[in-house]
Amino acid sequence: MPNKSLANINEFAVLSKYITCVNSPGAWIITGGMNAGVMKHVGEAVRDYQVAHGNKKQIAAIAIAPWGAVNNKECLVNDNCKVID
Repeated sequence: MPNKSLANINEFAVLSKYITCVNSPGAWIITGGMNAGVMKHVGEAVRDYQVAHGNKKQIAAIAIAPWGAVNNKECLVNDNCKVID
């Protein structure tokens, strides 16, 4: 890990232990669904774990985003809507 600060190394260690615990049978990760703060770090840790281990071990993760942050949310409640990119 070139040029990594002590905080980043500690963060990596904590998230590695977190993923190891979450990989226990029946464990799930539930986050607030935003790409910020701890939720961002947890998402990156899950991604890195999946890349490193492939499909051999799956992690159950659910992200529940705030309604106001959902793009095209009208399409979730209205059958006659057009998706705007």
